[in-house]
Amino acid sequence: MGQLRGLWRDGLFQATRPLAILALVAGCAADEGQTADAAAKAETVTGCGGAKLLSWSKAPALADEGLLRGPWPVGARTVTLAGLTTEIWYPAKPGSEKGQPRVAYDLRTWLPAGEQGKIPDANAPKLDCDCARDLPADADHGPYPVIVFVHGTAGFRAQSMSLMTAWASHGFIVVAADHPKIVLSDALQLILGADQPGDARALLAAVRSRDAALGPLATLVYPAQLAVAGHSAGGNATGMVGGEAGVRVAIPMASGGVDPATSVTATVVLGGVDDDVVPYSKTQKGYEATVGSKWLLGLKGAGHLAFSDLCVIGASDGGLLGVANKYGITLPPGTGPLFEKLASDGCKPGQMAPERGWRLSVAATLPVLRQVLHCQAGAAAAFSKLASEPDVSEARAP
Repeated sequence: MGQLRGLWRDGLFQATRPLAILALVAGCAADEGQTADAAAKAETVTGCGGAKLLSWSKAPALADEGLLRGPWPVGARTVTLAGLTTEIWYPAKPGSEKGQPRVAYDLRTWLPAGEQGKIPDANAPKLDCDCARDLPADADHGPYPVIVFVHGTAGFRAQSMSLMTAWASHGFIVVAADHPKIVLSDALQLILGADQPGDARALLAAVRSRDAALGPLATLVYPAQLAVAGHSAGGNATGMVGGEAGVRVAIPMASGGVDPATSVTATVVLGGVDDDVVPYSKTQKGYEATVGSKWLLGLKGAGHLAFSDLCVIGASDGGLLGVANKYGITLPPGTGPLFEKLASDGCKPGQMAPERGWRLSVAATLPVLRQVLHCQAGAAAAFSKLASEPDVSEARAP
């Protein structure tokens, strides 16, 4: 219990909310063929090292729902990479998504084994993804930069799925693992003590070596063009691996900045002004201590979970505690009030809607990712437009 409270005190604990999503917002959902039509409207551009990429002929406005979907459909694969259960979202061949069922992630997967059976199949909490499993990768384009995402305490590999699939649809391969001793099932049993920086380094090494576990994606990754992103505790890990070979962009969310002893080409720091887990002042200090080219986005009315899908999960049942109470999911003794506060941070009435948080997060990160990892000169200038958005507290750029 002391270790759990220590994580809370240090701003590292992230709540999750077992789910029952009704539907993803229109900006995330795609009818069959929508992405293929988008690809038809895109143009081919040359990326780093002669990479062949699709790109919008016109950048969507910040309020445009299309910002969450680029010209590629998104494929999903579950593999074991560096010994970790890992989800990979990637640019799939345009048109290959037609007629394919969308992936649904059952959050019972991340409950302790003894708790999973308490929720009947008919009420299984699922997170619907605008992606399809094992689609053929788009080998006519690429190679593609890789983004390694690190989840927070009590999180899981799909916790920020809307951000990760958005990046994948714009020409990035996104790798996200379940991190032992910090993943939801372990946190619910107070099994703590993860080495997330070590895990991230192992994942990056597997990408650089084109590990066989990547399957057909192994020949499509761009090992010299890498990014690391993370939320909460995962954001802290992100800030510690900037010195790894090939890592050029770091994206810490709801955490701090990048360790000034390391360096990356670009850092994008995201924080919620209403964050009660990691105070926004800590995020600002982390940004100020970060060296090199850096960007900071502060969101008004946004709490700790604004950079995840967690506030829409299980909303109809009252969120994490509502689902836990309804089905008798066991919480660690004495942690109810703590879990309740964590589960509501960013999900309260009047706080930023999750869909808006996703869109602004993509609007802040995509320009920098495209400029640095796709070698699209001047793309990062689009970040400055965020300063005029009414729910942006600040948008600092180099």
